[in-house]
Amino acid sequence: MGLIRVQNSRSKVQALWKRLQALGQYQSVLRSAVIIPIVATTIILGSELGIFRILEWALTDRFYSVRIGREQFDSVNRFAIVTIEEADITAVQQWPMTDAVMLTLFQHIFQQNPAVVGMNIYRDLPVEPGHAQLRQWFSQTPNVFGIEQILPPSIAPPPALAAKGQVSASDLILDRDGNIRRGVLTFTKPDGRMVESLGTYAALRYLERENIHLKAIDGYQGIYQLGQMRFTALTGEDALYTPEETGSDQDVYQSQIFLHYLAELEDFATIPLRDVLKNEIPANFFTDRIVLIGSKAPSLNDNYRTALNNNIRGEDDLMPSIIIQANMAAQIIDAALNDRPFLNRPTAKIDYLWILWWTIYGTLVGLWYIPYRGLTWGLVGLGITIVVIIAYLLFLQGWLILLFTPLLALILSSVTSVFSSLWQHLNQSYKALADQRDLLQDANETLQKLNDKYSRFVPFEYLKFLQRESILDLELGDHIICKMAILFSDIRNFTSMSEAMTPQNTLRFVNGYLQQVSPEIRSHGGIVVKFMGDGILAIFPENTDNCLKAAIAQQQKLIAYNQELRDRGFQPIRVGIGIHAGNAMLGVIGEPSRMHGDVLSDAVNLASRLESLTKRYGCSIIISGDTLQDLVYPEHYRTRLLDQVVVKGRSKPIAIYEVLDGEPPKSLQLKTLCQPTFEQGLTCYFQQDFAQAYTHFSRVLSINPKDVASQLYLDRITYLQSHGVPSNWHGVWYFEDK
Repeated sequence: MGLIRVQNSRSKVQALWKRLQALGQYQSVLRSAVIIPIVATTIILGSELGIFRILEWALTDRFYSVRIGREQFDSVNRFAIVTIEEADITAVQQWPMTDAVMLTLFQHIFQQNPAVVGMNIYRDLPVEPGHAQLRQWFSQTPNVFGIEQILPPSIAPPPALAAKGQVSASDLILDRDGNIRRGVLTFTKPDGRMVESLGTYAALRYLERENIHLKAIDGYQGIYQLGQMRFTALTGEDALYTPEETGSDQDVYQSQIFLHYLAELEDFATIPLRDVLKNEIPANFFTDRIVLIGSKAPSLNDNYRTALNNNIRGEDDLMPSIIIQANMAAQIIDAALNDRPFLNRPTAKIDYLWILWWTIYGTLVGLWYIPYRGLTWGLVGLGITIVVIIAYLLFLQGWLILLFTPLLALILSSVTSVFSSLWQHLNQSYKALADQRDLLQDANETLQKLNDKYSRFVPFEYLKFLQRESILDLELGDHIICKMAILFSDIRNFTSMSEAMTPQNTLRFVNGYLQQVSPEIRSHGGIVVKFMGDGILAIFPENTDNCLKAAIAQQQKLIAYNQELRDRGFQPIRVGIGIHAGNAMLGVIGEPSRMHGDVLSDAVNLASRLESLTKRYGCSIIISGDTLQDLVYPEHYRTRLLDQVVVKGRSKPIAIYEVLDGEPPKSLQLKTLCQPTFEQGLTCYFQQDFAQAYTHFSRVLSINPKDVASQLYLDRITYLQSHGVPSNWHGVWYFEDK
C-alpha cells in the first residue's frame, strides 16, 4: 500500500509539472507579443533617426567589391584615363603644368580621334607660356570640356570653354563617414543655370551620338528619362539619407543618384601623362573613347574613400576623383545602352515590413531554445544567411535594401526571446534551487574563511606572480625566473637580546616588530617570501625603486617603534637591511607532502651578505652597485659609496653603497655634512695615498665620532701600512666570514 501511495504521489507531481510547463509555454507566447513590437519599433525609430546609417553603409559597401570581382561591364571599355602621377609632375617640371604642355597633351590625344575629352584640372587662370595658343585651340575644338567648382569655395571654369558651354562640375558629395556613395547629375548655380557633373557631361556627350538624351520628366519630383529608362533621383525619405543630404529641400544638387561602382582604377584603360606627352601611345588607344584626364598623385590630394575602399585596404587604395566620375559616366552609359537600371531604394513602408518580418522570425525562433538549443541557433544562422543572400541578389538587380537593421532585428529579437525563455525556466527552477542556496552560501563562507587563512601562508601576490589562480593550483616545482630586487633585513644583536627574555616574550617581541615593518613591504608592492626568526626575506619583482622605498619606510617606522619600546622599558633595536637586484628563481620547493614557497639565487645570498655588512660599516641600509644602476630615479635618494668588496662565496668584487635616507635624523645630518670629506678619503684610499686618506677619515671622525665606516678605514690603513700593501691590491677588501 505504501508503494502505491508513493507512485500515486509521483504521478500527481508529474501531472502538475506538465501543467506548469504548458502554462510556461503560454507565458512565452505572451512575452513574444511584447518583444516583437518593442524590438521592431526601437530599430525602426533608430533607423529613422540615422543611428544605424554608418553600419548600414559599412555592410552594403561589401557588395560592390564582390560584384566587381565577378562581373565585367562593357561600358568600362569605352573609357581611356590619362593619369597624373608623382612621376608626371616631376616630368613636366612644374605644377600646374604650363598651357604649352597642356596643348601638347591635347594635340597628342586628338591624333587618335577620341569621342570626347574631359580634363579634371582647374584652369581658370593662364599658366604661361602658351596660353594664347591653348585658348585658341579650345575655341576651335567642340568635343573637349573643362571643369568648375560649384560649391563654396567656387572655382571658375576655363574662360574659352565656358564661352562655348563646354564646362562640367567637379564637385563630389561626401557621406557623414567621409565616403562617396552618391553622384550628382546636375548642379544649379545661383543664377539658375544648370551645370552637369563631370561624369554626367562625359556620358551624355558620348550618348548624343546615339541620339540619347537626359530629360527631366518632373524636376520637382526628381523624375528623369534616359533613353528608354525612367528613374527617380534620391529623395532622402528613407533610412540612408535625409532630405538635407540629398538636396531634395534645396536647388543646388537635388538630382542625386546612388553611385553604382562598376570598376576600380586598374579596370580602366589608363596611360600616364608623361607617356602621352612623349607621344608613346598605343595604337587606337584613344580612338572613339571617352578620354578623362585627372590626378592620382597623393600630393595633389584628389583621392577619396568610396564603397570600394571603406577602411579596409588603407590610404594607398583611395580612389582618384577622376575614376569616381568615370564610374558615374559608365553607370549612365550602361543604363542607356544596356538597360541596366540605376540603384533604387524601396519605400519606407517596405523597409518597415522588412525589419518587422525578421523581428517576428527571431522572436519565434527564440521560443525553441529550451527544448532545442542547437536548432535555435541553427535557425538564427540560417536567417542571417538568408538576409545577406536576398540583399545581395537584389543588389545585383539594382535594389539597395537595408541589411544591418534586419540583421540587428533578427539577432536582438532572438536573443531577447531566448533570455525570456531562460528567465521563465529559471523562475520555474528557483524553488528547487532555494534549499541548495543556503547550503552553498554556508559552504562559500567556510571556503572564504579558509582562503583568508591560507592567504596568510601563501600570499595572493605570490600566486599571481606564479600565474596561479589559487593555492589548489600550486604544484611542486612551479617556478618563475626573472630579475627582481631582493631585500634581506635582520635585527642586530637579537641573540643576546633574546637571552634575557622568556620564550613567550621573545615570540611576542618578534611578532610585534614584524607587525610594524612587514606592512611597509606589502604597501610598496613587495612579497614577503619568508620570516626567519627576526629576519625578513622579501622580493620586489616589478620595481627596484619600490624596494628601496620600502627599506627606507621600514627604518623610519623603526624610529617611532623604538620610542614605544623605550616607553615600555625595553632597549631600542637596530635593523640592518641589504638589497641586491639580480636574477632569481621564485618557486615551490619541498616534497609532495610538505611544500613551501622560496626564492633561490646567488642574488639572495648576496643580499644576505650585504645585510651582514651593515654591522661592519655601521649602516642601516646597504645596496649593491647593481641595485643603484637599476633604480629609475637614483637622484631621489641620498647615497654614498662605502667600499669595493668581495663577500664570502663570491670571487668578483662589487661596489656597495650606504643609503643615508635610512639613518636616524642626527646620523643623517652628520653623515651628509661629512660626505664630501668621506668621499675624498675614499679616493685617496683607492689611489694608495694612505696619508691623505687617513687625514680625511680622521677629520670625519672629529665631526661624527659614530661614523663606523671612517673608523674601519683608519684601522685598514694602519694594517696596510704595518703589514704592507699586496702587489695586486686594487682597493678591494675581501671578507672571509659571513
